[in-house]
Amino acid sequence: MMAGALCLVTALLYWYARSGVICTGSSSDVLQGETDAVVQREVYFPGNTQVLQQNKTDTVLLQEEEMESSVCNEQFSMQKTLDGYEIILYDKEGEKVYSEVYPEKSWVKEVSEGILEIGVSVGSPARYTFYFRKEDGAISDTFYNAKLFGEQYIAHRPVSNYLEGNPLILTDIFEEGILYQEIYRDFSETADPMSAIHDIELEDETHVRLEYCEGKAYTAVNEVVEIQSVSAAREEALKEPYALAYLRYLEEYAQDSEYAETGFARFSLAYIDDDEVPELLLIEDYCHAAGVRVFTFYQDTVVELGEFGSFGRMRYMERGGVIFSHFMGQGEENTDFYRVEEGKAELICNMHLSPPLSHNGFTEEYEIDGISVDGETYQAKWQALYEEQAYILVIYEEGIPISKKGLKRSLAGAVDRCSQVPAK
Repeated sequence: MMAGALCLVTALLYWYARSGVICTGSSSDVLQGETDAVVQREVYFPGNTQVLQQNKTDTVLLQEEEMESSVCNEQFSMQKTLDGYEIILYDKEGEKVYSEVYPEKSWVKEVSEGILEIGVSVGSPARYTFYFRKEDGAISDTFYNAKLFGEQYIAHRPVSNYLEGNPLILTDIFEEGILYQEIYRDFSETADPMSAIHDIELEDETHVRLEYCEGKAYTAVNEVVEIQSVSAAREEALKEPYALAYLRYLEEYAQDSEYAETGFARFSLAYIDDDEVPELLLIEDYCHAAGVRVFTFYQDTVVELGEFGSFGRMRYMERGGVIFSHFMGQGEENTDFYRVEEGKAELICNMHLSPPLSHNGFTEEYEIDGISVDGETYQAKWQALYEEQAYILVIYEEGIPISKKGLKRSLAGAVDRCSQVPAK
């Protein structure tokens, strides 16, 4: 029996080597029963004689009917093992970048030039897919019952609460900010949210043709939908040093912050000082005590300037370098004006107003920089610093939610909006 098993191992390895599809190697002396063996194998890719992985020990089934379930191709291999189907992805240099064993039979196929789809079906119509870009080893998020269109885009719908009107989401496969759009329609209720979407095709760079079922009558609808333009400039902007630094900060923040975990954290970008790099605004709540945390990119570093305002709000003078920070409680007002420059926010002026009802009657008390002044002096200062200036209001509701997924895409959108702000 042992001799028969060894002959089968040799025959299989010889067939794999001749086909150029899978692996060559030598068998081990250790056998487990009559159907499997531990083999030392070297992985070759078709048409490539370079050894990419040497002396790797795998447990493989040696039954004849399973020969075709073992596949090696450029930058991936799929092997039937005792635990399921092992898929390994490699970068261009042959280094392993991903390895996973799936209990169900999976598939790997090239869906567009240089992009592989890795998928597994867990019963009709439930299938999960993710994507691998061979050029740089990028791996996408995992999508549920998604539809590919235009070779580099994905259409999918959230699974949770979809009956409450969850949109059809269009995004680039690797969520790099090239495309993101939410399409809201009266999609028919189906067990699988994507079953209401029959087809989606890219007509040109700014339009898709969408076929779907609408309403309780399941009416067939065919319409052309305008989408956000594919912006090469947006991709380039994300390569700027400040954008890369902000992205790293937000990714770390999303991993560690309770505000991000509970869904309260939001961000935006704003041109506060007069250079060409926007500041990063982080808003963690909209309660009374919650201000707006402001960061700037100074000397190749993300620097926090401070927290300003309340109720998740503050004001700033666009490209004027001034922040207006206001806090009021029980009728008492405290206002600070800050100058932003050279990686710092320095106090210009503090104005304090006590309520009308005070210890000496119905008389308001005014202070500027801690010195008591009369109402006329106070009002003149207020008019010069606030009323005669053009401030932009930052509010929590207009911030971009921070989550662990899609941050690159979200930041790209913020960068794109900032690029439309005219220079001073």
